[in-house]
This record gives sequence, structure tokens and C-alpha cells, in this order.
Amino acid sequence: MLTSCEKGVTMDSTGDNSPATSENTVPVTLSFFDVSMEDLTTPGSRADEDEGETATDENASDLKKAGYFTRLSIAIFPLSKYTGEERHIEQDSIQEDFGRLSIELPLGKYKMVAVAYKAEAPVTIESQNLITFPNEKVSDMVFITQELDITGPECSFSCPMKRAVTAFTLQSKDISPEYAKQVRATFKSHCSYQFNPATTFNPGPKEYSSTVDLDADKAGKTRRMTFYTILDQEEQNDVEILIEILGDNSEVLNKFNFENVKLVQNKRTTYSGKLFTSGTKTDFTIDITPAVFENSGGDIDF
Repeated sequence: MLTSCEKGVTMDSTGDNSPATSENTVPVTLSFFDVSMEDLTTPGSRADEDEGETATDENASDLKKAGYFTRLSIAIFPLSKYTGEERHIEQDSIQEDFGRLSIELPLGKYKMVAVAYKAEAPVTIESQNLITFPNEKVSDMVFITQELDITGPECSFSCPMKRAVTAFTLQSKDISPEYAKQVRATFKSHCSYQFNPATTFNPGPKEYSSTVDLDADKAGKTRRMTFYTILDQEEQNDVEILIEILGDNSEVLNKFNFENVKLVQNKRTTYSGKLFTSGTKTDFTIDITPAVFENSGGDIDF
């Protein structure tokens, strides 16, 4: 079932806030698909991946067939008179119609903003220019912003979605102990958990932290963890990221403060080194290699 959360009547510049009537509504169909899957190498299934990557069908284009994203959030903003309230719709990948929306809309013009992503909780589409990820944790995502001109008697729109995130991956060269429970990444510059779909960047940098749980069943093995973020421009060469290895009750077991990290939108930067060994120097190998994302040019071994 689709659920909508209407936020109130939209008032135009003349102050006319008349509600929409059903007599002029027409059926509208929106079909969403991920075009970035066609030009980026899709991730393979990895037994050592703690979070961030899942096997996909690289030949699939629609969201349901691809089976990668778990949620789709859609907001439709009226741009003309008598088109009623904003409409907010949430879809879950378990729905049979995931990635396809059928809705009745009054004649008129609208701005549609949508984002597909991997998360348990929904994002908040606060306006045409602001999307906030829940719990300050950015997930892999694709988005679209598109104007809809509803003229009737029936309208269908194809909605190609593209990525606008950056991946920062940690690959341990040592095995993880049982007492290591989480890894926390604090992005200290140029990054945010908020996204402006109009610019494809964040609306302003915010220091924030994102945490990945370490699967207890994988203790005694090397680990691979991916954190996603939204940059304030296409490429940054001086991002500061604090990495903390956490034990029980969030006790800090080990930490690394990486400066001058190179991050590039829609690309992955991988830092490889000894994460869990006490007293380890920050001698990491950096590599920006093809994965879900192209090589950003900033990968490091440490």
C-alpha cells in the first residue's frame, strides 16, 4: 500500500488557496529507474562486507527488478493554481509496484522530487531543495527532480534517476577482534547528511558522525566498511575524517584522524590498513578503484 502525508494547501502568489476539486483530476503514472546502474560497475556480493554493498543485476533498469534499493520517497509540489496540497508518498521494496506510482492529480504544473535509497527509515523531503537522511546517516541513493505538466486526459512520465553521493570505504589488513563492536566515521569538513537536489550537493557542510555495526559472526576476519556522504562540490582534496573503533559501551579502542582525504562525487575512495592493531601508525594505502563507483583517485594504504 502507498501512504501519503499531505502537508497543507499550497498558496499561490495571488493568495488564492482554493482546494483542488476531483472533477479535473487525471490519472498520472510515474515510472522510476536507475540509469547510474548502466554506466557504473555494480557491486558483487561480499562475505566480508559489513555494510553498504549488495549484489545487483546490472542489466536491470527499473527499481523493482534491480532489487538494490529498499525505499523510494516521492514528493509532488504544486506550481499552479487549484492543484491542491503537496503530496508525499513512501514506497518499500517489498511492494509489488515498487518504482511505479499511479496517482490522480488535478490539471496543472508540479515539481516532483524523488529519491531511492538503502535504509530502514525514510528520508525527509522537506522542500524542493532539501532532503535530509534519517539519523544523520547517508545511504547509497539515486534521485530525480522533474517538472510535471498535467494536461490530461492521461499522463505517463519516465523518471531516470542518478547518483549524487560519495563513498568512503575502509578495508582492514588485520583481523578484527571479538571486542570490536562498531566503527564510527566523523566527517569534519565539506560533507553533510543533507542534500539539495537542485544543485546535487549539500546545502552547507555539517560535522556529523555515522556508525557501522561489526557483525559478530565475522570476528577474526578482515573487515570492509563503506560510509556514504554528500559533498559541497564535485571534488574535495582536503576532507577531514575521524575514524574510531568502538567496543562495548562505545569505548574508543583505536582511532585515526585522516586529513586531506580526496573525495569525489559518485566515486569511491578506499583506505586500506591495520584498523584494529593498537599503536598502529597512520600508514594507510589509499586507492580509488572501480566498484559501485569509479575510482576517485584518492585511495590509500595505511
